[in-house]
Amino acid sequence: MLKIGTLSININTDDLNHGAVLHSWAFQRYLEKTYDCEVEIIDYTTPNLYGKDLKHPFLSLIRQKKYRSALLSLACFNSYRKRYDKFQKFKNEHMVMSSDRYSRDTLNQADLNYDIVICESDVIWTPNKRFGGDFDKTFFLALDSMKDMKRIAYAPSMGNLNFTKEEGERFKDLIKNLDSVSCREKYASDYVRDVCGICAETVVDPVLLLEANDYMGIEVERLIKEPYLLLYAPLEYNLKLVQFANRYAGSHGLKVVELSRYSFDCVFHKTVSDAGIGEFLSLIRHAEIIFCNSFHGVCFSLIYKKQFFAFARPSGRKYEEFCARLGLEDRFVKTVDQGLELEKPDIDYNEVSGRLDEMIRVSREYLRKNIVGETLS
Repeated sequence: MLKIGTLSININTDDLNHGAVLHSWAFQRYLEKTYDCEVEIIDYTTPNLYGKDLKHPFLSLIRQKKYRSALLSLACFNSYRKRYDKFQKFKNEHMVMSSDRYSRDTLNQADLNYDIVICESDVIWTPNKRFGGDFDKTFFLALDSMKDMKRIAYAPSMGNLNFTKEEGERFKDLIKNLDSVSCREKYASDYVRDVCGICAETVVDPVLLLEANDYMGIEVERLIKEPYLLLYAPLEYNLKLVQFANRYAGSHGLKVVELSRYSFDCVFHKTVSDAGIGEFLSLIRHAEIIFCNSFHGVCFSLIYKKQFFAFARPSGRKYEEFCARLGLEDRFVKTVDQGLELEKPDIDYNEVSGRLDEMIRVSREYLRKNIVGETLS
């Protein structure tokens, strides 16, 4: 039986990222149900997490003398601990992980037993502090332990793609290690083709390879009885956006529910700060409308065919482009001030689903061609 290892940012994050866990799980689930194969998520820890206590993050912050951040972490620790335990429970019950946890060095030296290894999704092709200030060669599968395997890139993101000249040269060198390349954003695929001279398909995030019904088994029951607006802004907190969401909800007869890391956000509205994967999905499925500044917030709004608006943030080029490819430019809001005029017709999902279905078809064909050497046609 074919054995596949997948590699990305997954359960090992210092912010308990719902999207990271879900794209890892969804990709594993899709491959297992589509091909006669065993799929294992490689339990890889990025350099920024070395020596950190992910269960008690305030302890690591104290050791780093980041006392203000430590106090904030401690103030939210009760809800963080509940969320951490739910993430671990989800991993243990639903994700097939490698038996060993690896650093970059130990993974480079490991005796891996895969026929194919696939790096997948999220912003893994950028030089940033998470990877020690450089590209992480692990996410280009450029390790000694993988030299004899087929190496595939599925839907990695380059973020805003603002490489320096030196970073561009480094990227060109790293990408040569791959047997086939696809990217999540079209501008990234264009860069690979035009700058690196490598053909790259544009594919969807792994969560979109599954359908809404595929997520039912990991959702919890509806949490909020009243009609509500879901606010999901996990990065780059914006008080103006919070205030605007409350005004919008008030004028439309909705309650505001925020998915947040910070339990004290409840000063303005109801806050869910201890949501596990099941709660995250349930809150999106049952919302009347979603305000988000998250790529995966957009993805799950589409999966559940929800009305939504995606608000800009400095690192948000990737979901601005995704909305545009689906003909949903009017759902991307560049500033909160622009949002004051948000009165748009409902999204016509008959039209949007046609575009999205074609993108999913191309993505599935890319995988089939590179995993088993066949096309769907």
